[in-house]
Amino acid sequence: MNKILIIKLDALGDVLRTTCILPALKEKYKRCSIVWLTKKEAAPLLQNNPFIDRIEYNIKKIAKENFDLVINLDENLEACQLTTRVGKKVIGSYLNNNQIYYTEDSQKWFNMGLISKFSKKRADQLKRKNKKSYPEIIVNILGLKFNKGRDKPQLFLTKKEKDFGPRFLEKNNISKDKLIIGLNTDSGDRWRIKKMSIEKTIQLARDLTKNFDAQIISLGEGWKKRNQEIIKKSKIKIIDSGSNDLRKFASIVNVCDLVISSDSLVLHLAISLNKKLVCFFGPTPAAEIETYNLGEKIISQVDCLCCLRKQRCKLKEKCTEKLGHDLFIKAVKKSLNK
Repeated sequence: MNKILIIKLDALGDVLRTTCILPALKEKYKRCSIVWLTKKEAAPLLQNNPFIDRIEYNIKKIAKENFDLVINLDENLEACQLTTRVGKKVIGSYLNNNQIYYTEDSQKWFNMGLISKFSKKRADQLKRKNKKSYPEIIVNILGLKFNKGRDKPQLFLTKKEKDFGPRFLEKNNISKDKLIIGLNTDSGDRWRIKKMSIEKTIQLARDLTKNFDAQIISLGEGWKKRNQEIIKKSKIKIIDSGSNDLRKFASIVNVCDLVISSDSLVLHLAISLNKKLVCFFGPTPAAEIETYNLGEKIISQVDCLCCLRKQRCKLKEKCTEKLGHDLFIKAVKKSLNK
């Protein structure tokens, strides 16, 4: 394979976690050239990656090229049309007679998704029953055995970008001699059920400060108003990560000693940067997240766990609200001792 195209357009967290396939690809096809098609807003997550020869977000430009292999992990019509048009060999989803299909080697993943050949009810059941992590599934799709030491999502910050984090600490009077915890109980706009309430977030921040003498940085994903409300109501010192581009935001994550996050972009940033972590789960499958021995998972104990609902919860109290703060304290202790 001389020329390989990877199509993973969005969401940001999904783009970043999919970089786990790059080392395996380069190992299997040693002289290959890898082009990654994504959306413009996700491109910063791929910059400076030595495994990627070119980042592209112009579909019309890609449509004029030909590739020996196209790996399409998206499910939208445009991506599938492009795959069929430019790929000699295809792994993933593609278009045939205006119908979206997926290759047999990729069915483990797509059988659980929106374009599953099964009913939505059956696809959701398969997702709940699945015990394999996303990296393992995706690497297996390539015909390779998953290697935890090799197949890891990556984000490569330059020295200048790394230097932004320490300057942020200095500017906000955060000491490197005390524990720094990055706290993200948000989830972006798409999966609102994942997030904790403002009140529960504040109480968790207080407990962390009390138990670990920790300094807290709020790592909300662009929710400036929510962050400001948390900081205003908390009555303890919580530092807002501010409004920064993705690379600078990653540099702030990089200076945290430990990150607490929902299943979101912040979690994937923490994993990519080898940060100690605690991640919590409710509506999404915990099994899909590979922590690479960096930390602990906290899973809500509700009958409707992994409901895959995005906006509205059928419970009076959301599954993430039922997570006791003692669970977080124990998980942080375990993670710090790893």
